[in-house]
Amino acid sequence: MPHPDALPESERPKLKSVLAGFPELDALTEHVRTFEKMLAQLQGDKLPQWIKAVRADDLLSPTPSSMASNAISQPSSSA
Repeated sequence: MPHPDALPESERPKLKSVLAGFPELDALTEHVRTFEKMLAQLQGDKLPQWIKAVRADDLLSPTPSSMASNAISQPSSSA
């Protein structure tokens, strides 16, 4: 899977649509991207701040049933 920044322009709206339908996944994606940047730029001193931000979002572990429920409540734009 390519890095999101390397996605072809035709694929970017699809990613944006998926993330828009699942706010928790969008938040998690941002945390992962921030973590990746910290690692790549050797910014370990920012780890405590990153951990606080992740905990503040209080993201629950998604379950298949919660994801399905969210998908059902969000009408598909392609239908």
